[in-house]
Amino acid sequence: MWKKFLAYLLFSIVVAVVLSIFTKIEVDSGVLNTLYTVAGVIFSVGMSIAISAKTDQVTKESNRKSIRGSYKLVRNSFMLLFGISTALFIAAQAYTIEKLPAALDLLCAIFLLASIVYYIFNFIKLHKLGEDIEDQILKERKLEEEKADKN
Repeated sequence: MWKKFLAYLLFSIVVAVVLSIFTKIEVDSGVLNTLYTVAGVIFSVGMSIAISAKTDQVTKESNRKSIRGSYKLVRNSFMLLFGISTALFIAAQAYTIEKLPAALDLLCAIFLLASIVYYIFNFIKLHKLGEDIEDQILKERKLEEEKADKN
């Protein structure tokens, strides 16, 4: 998990530095505020989905543990990504050193955009996990019914 986030951060840093050196792109604080707000809303919705998953109807313990582990991975990635985004946002808002703000604002904007895309992929993963839970519950019920019919 850490490797993926370090890769996002490194990519964001390289792109931000290159853009700030070779272009005159400046990110307005309104843009950063909007991106951070969008990321915050997506984070909140994603966390509520990730922590409210119910696996109590999955009776096979190994399947329940696997599903819970997948939800924990998504939850942890949401928290880590939003934590890094928050730190970058605060840094971009706080620092006013010559030439650094442009690079830091760009870094923050690029990382926030990457985070939003990653959150969207995690929503897809959460949806798939919900379907997996439903499928597992139906499979286990069918097996129980078949056992009951044999007796």
